[in-house]
Amino acid sequence: TATTEIYTLSLHDALPILENRDETLLLQNAEKFTITNMGSNVFYTFIGTSLVSLIGSKISNPSFMISQITSEISRAFQKFKDIQSQYQLTGRAMTPGETLKTVNNIQVTQDLNDPTIMRAQVDLEAVSGKTVTYVQYLKIS
Repeated sequence: TATTEIYTLSLHDALPILENRDETLLLQNAEKFTITNMGSNVFYTFIGTSLVSLIGSKISNPSFMISQITSEISRAFQKFKDIQSQYQLTGRAMTPGETLKTVNNIQVTQDLNDPTIMRAQVDLEAVSGKTVTYVQYLKIS
């Protein structure tokens, strides 16, 4: 039987905790947006990604898989940014540190030692100007 596993390694797992709690909130919310299976939240069906369905298949074309994963993550962050904008319009207080300014980089690579593992590194810049990074490992077997 095929199994799908998603591992997330955050900046705060491997490095000292961010000095500013606001950027930590940005990181946590960003992770939630990418590891949540789209449609699994009955109240917010548009939140999340379809990564589980993408990685549930065999990697016959690594370039195509990398493109699909990158596209899913990019789409999720656009939705994340749209929701944050809606929150601000309705008067919800958000600090510059927890507000996403831009996605600086999404880099997806296939592990050289284990071709069933895809690694996605995402660099996010907060409105505060600080950058947070997290890495997500997607294992296909």
